[in-house]
Amino acid sequence: MPDDRVFRLSDPQGFYATLGVGRLADGEEIRAAFRRRAKLVHPDVNPSEDAPQRFQLLIDAYLVLRDPRRRRRYDAACSAPPPLGAVDPDADSPQPLACSRCGRVSAQPRYIIFRRVKSSLLSAQCIDIEGIFCRVCAD
Repeated sequence: MPDDRVFRLSDPQGFYATLGVGRLADGEEIRAAFRRRAKLVHPDVNPSEDAPQRFQLLIDAYLVLRDPRRRRRYDAACSAPPPLGAVDPDADSPQPLACSRCGRVSAQPRYIIFRRVKSSLLSAQCIDIEGIFCRVCAD
């Protein structure tokens, strides 16, 4: 499981961490992650007392991340600059960088820009996907 400190500024409500996906996950990955986690935390299967709250948090995360408009608003809030004093430039141990796609902390992170081209009969659209990736996701 990824370190929670990495997601604090990039995922303030913990939606990506709750589903266990990175910020570049597409709709299919989000849906699969929701189904996988729902089987574990659903109150009918999980007898713990906090199962209803955990399942509700999972549903909230899924409802925000599956809807493109709500997800854009959430991502915009995530990319807001951190409050002054949250980052100490003189800190001896900076926070590790996590993969934008899977959330794993990598010893050798790579900053990469991928270009995805979607074309139809009359037009083409180029979408830049940029982020910090681990070796597996970068390949």
